[in-house]
Amino acid sequence: VVDCLNGHHTKHNVQYKYLPETKKYYLYASEEISEGSELFASYGDRADLYATYGFVNGDFSERTATLAAAHTIIDRRVVSEQKYASEQKKQILRYLQFDDGYKNCVTDDNVVAMEFKTLKRELLLLILNDYKKWSASLPARDKDPESTSIPIDDGINQLVSTCRLLGLSHRDYDGTATEVLREKIREIEEAKKGAPHDYNGETYFLVMKRGEKGLEYRAVIWLYRLAAESLQKWGGLSSTEIHDDMAPLVPNSKKWIAAYIKYQELKTLETLKLYAEHLLHQYNDDRKAAGDEDSEDYFYRNDLCPVNTPKLKAMAYE
Repeated sequence: VVDCLNGHHTKHNVQYKYLPETKKYYLYASEEISEGSELFASYGDRADLYATYGFVNGDFSERTATLAAAHTIIDRRVVSEQKYASEQKKQILRYLQFDDGYKNCVTDDNVVAMEFKTLKRELLLLILNDYKKWSASLPARDKDPESTSIPIDDGINQLVSTCRLLGLSHRDYDGTATEVLREKIREIEEAKKGAPHDYNGETYFLVMKRGEKGLEYRAVIWLYRLAAESLQKWGGLSSTEIHDDMAPLVPNSKKWIAAYIKYQELKTLETLKLYAEHLLHQYNDDRKAAGDEDSEDYFYRNDLCPVNTPKLKAMAYE
């Protein structure tokens, strides 16, 4: 019966709960319902999780979620990870080639930094196919496609945590970053013990705690990079263009819903990019005021470091 109910986050008039003692669901009216009225349940404020299945409220009242990653994420329930393993290892290496937090590119000669980079790669390989580690969820936003409002809440926390990992240097966390990575690797490997072969790691959180301002700055750099690169995959389309394309379509038709989901995803990525830009401006102003403009802790590069040593080359294939 529950499956027969239509869903809507703000207009629902039916609620349900599971009763473990009877092993049954109990449905009840949450308000007075007139005879002949349509029954609506609610998936709560996380209706964004159901957009993959074509479920949307259709009136901008639900949260929206989007992936923000520069590598291919596969669903191990339907695709063998071995099929993309070689490609993914090369993609992960690209994350490591930025060497943010290091004015000189890390090479085999820098033993401590190279050991740290190897651990970072190991941790990235453990989470590379976990959608939740590379996605952000935002609350319902203004219906006006021209609005510049940026609603942000804790729905971006996991993505920001992943961005801290990407920007992490061995000097962070008061010099304990290497041990922090080792502990995170142990936590995830322990969580995966006894898990089914198609386990995507979605039952645990990757919590990279806040660090000093330099680390937070580098994390925001990565938030900007991931949002910008994800937008590039759309071939230059903007949410405004998609919104305009929706105008002649029949509301709630298949084409309209497909366009609506595209609009929400693009708007989320654009919002993440704007949010990152806003934070970077604040950090840069603070750096100037504190005289930290030349600090290595704030260093990032736009060009990739070369893969020209035995250990770096091995990272693309091991």
